[in-house]
Amino acid sequence: EEEEEEEVEVEDCPKEKRTVFVSNLSFSVNEKQIKEMFSECGQVTDIRLIKTKMRTGRGNIYAYVEFARSSSIDKALLLDRSLFNGKPLFVSQFKEKGQPAANKYSDTPQTVFVSNLPHFNVTEQQLEELFNPFGLIKEIRLVRNRDGKPKGFAYIQYECESSANTAVEKLDKHVLGPKSINVAISDPPGRKQKADPSEYTLGGGLG
Repeated sequence: EEEEEEEVEVEDCPKEKRTVFVSNLSFSVNEKQIKEMFSECGQVTDIRLIKTKMRTGRGNIYAYVEFARSSSIDKALLLDRSLFNGKPLFVSQFKEKGQPAANKYSDTPQTVFVSNLPHFNVTEQQLEELFNPFGLIKEIRLVRNRDGKPKGFAYIQYECESSANTAVEKLDKHVLGPKSINVAISDPPGRKQKADPSEYTLGGGLG
């Protein structure tokens, strides 16, 4: 018989300060496997595993892992890039709605701006495969000239801000073909995006 888990007092602070965003998960992963891996960092109180299907039929899996104490976050971040079910795991700190990202970019909208792309052969499919591991993509806009040829930059819009921030952290200066691409949070002049309040509802429990 399985022993009942010992109850642990949850730290009196917002859930967002005790939560990490995990992406690049394999489609076969389940909540139990995620809990087993992250329990070594501290008591896990909730896991939100999100699985979606894209237009191309490719799966997209990511998760939010909530701990009982904020001190577990630093330990969880050490698991970034570690292998999990044969794939490198991407772990980043959850970004609070309306708060600055924990990197050099001061805004946290849901769209990233990608520049210095290879002009001659980059495609929307390549960009989708590259940016897909970090969260659900709503739109990819590869900017082209009047002849239909790519101009070397694109916009990737995610479902939520955490995905955009993780993409910036992991892919800025990534080598694509002969070039090192630049990835930054998009902040068009006069167009400040507001997040949907429903995007960051962290609720429920493991039962």
